[in-house]
Amino acid sequence: MASSSPYLVSSASEENSGGLLLSNNEILKNTKLSLHINSPLVESLALNQVINAGNTSGTPIRVWAKMDALQPSGSFKIRGVGLHCSRAVNEKGVKHLICSSGGNAGKSVAYAGRCLGVKTTIVLPSTIPLETRQKIQAEGADVLVHGAIWDEADVLARQIAEREGVDGYIHPFNHPDLWEGHSTLIDEVYQSVQSGHAEKPDVIICSVGGGGLLVGLVNGLHRVGWHDVPIVAVETHGAKSLAGCFQVGHHTKLDASEVTSICKTLATRAVCEEAWDCTKRHRIIPVQVSDLAAVEACLKFVDDERVLVEPACGASLAIIYQLNEELLKLNPKNILSIVCGGNNTSIKQLFEFQQSLKEKELTSLVTEIANLTTTATTKTSTETIPETTNITTTPILTTNITSITA
Repeated sequence: MASSSPYLVSSASEENSGGLLLSNNEILKNTKLSLHINSPLVESLALNQVINAGNTSGTPIRVWAKMDALQPSGSFKIRGVGLHCSRAVNEKGVKHLICSSGGNAGKSVAYAGRCLGVKTTIVLPSTIPLETRQKIQAEGADVLVHGAIWDEADVLARQIAEREGVDGYIHPFNHPDLWEGHSTLIDEVYQSVQSGHAEKPDVIICSVGGGGLLVGLVNGLHRVGWHDVPIVAVETHGAKSLAGCFQVGHHTKLDASEVTSICKTLATRAVCEEAWDCTKRHRIIPVQVSDLAAVEACLKFVDDERVLVEPACGASLAIIYQLNEELLKLNPKNILSIVCGGNNTSIKQLFEFQQSLKEKELTSLVTEIANLTTTATTKTSTETIPETTNITTTPILTTNITSITA
């Protein structure tokens, strides 16, 4: 049986090669191996303990973590990106893959390009950490920096693709190949449930940036007949493009000034239209958390499960650690948390984020208290001065006004 890892050859490949190991791109050309792995699905005893602290239903809740942080590229992105890149190279003869990214899609395209033996160019916004750029470069990609947010980086990526060949342009979240690839995550969970190794989820938690993962999850759920499983779609307050659609009742785009989150892989002005369309055919519950909550969830999770994830992933974990009301009122017995991964972080950076965000919150709180104090003082003065004015100063004021008028 062929392995799902591009690092191992199938029995067919061994026969064709006389038993010699093949390079990654040779393997992919001679077999139908995928670039992603079947990631572990584990029950998190630590998260069980956390969520049950706020559970009043009387029935214990179990949390199942789908560990896509352990994918070869570091995130779930390789599922869809790997499929999209493989089809572009093997079916369309593409020799140069171009992608704009907040980090994870770029890392996955670079990894796919290395496995497939083709050139890759990744365009990142300037806010992406140097460490992330270096990880992508280590995969052999050319890395360019353009703009402050993903939308601006995408402009340059499309310009390069127009010159190099549009079939080589790999969108980070808006393409049917991506959604098809991401839907395999549900296939794997379904297989685990069918084999008795896990329980069917009553709710799924996932982070939402551009919405590609969300679309894949919905498509996968419908394919296996799990139409009844709602999805809690988590964003940060500074990257709430899906929540913005819910607010106005149609697909919309945030102003660039509204995209302020440190979770750079969530920081897009709009989800893809397909993601918004999914809300019309599946129950999706939008939830937002603070950047600080997302960061602190990452720090707790690395202690609890010894797995480091970035704040974009921490956002969805945060609603477990915070005992989110929207989640608990669903009365779930089994929660599936998509630990989507991420390359845009380090322990050092998480602590730095935590400190700066706490300082920002404290400054904001002090300012708010000062404003309230000023308002209260002004209100008190306004209420007491007229009484004195009516008794002693009205003639003076009248005289002054008459003098000025004259």
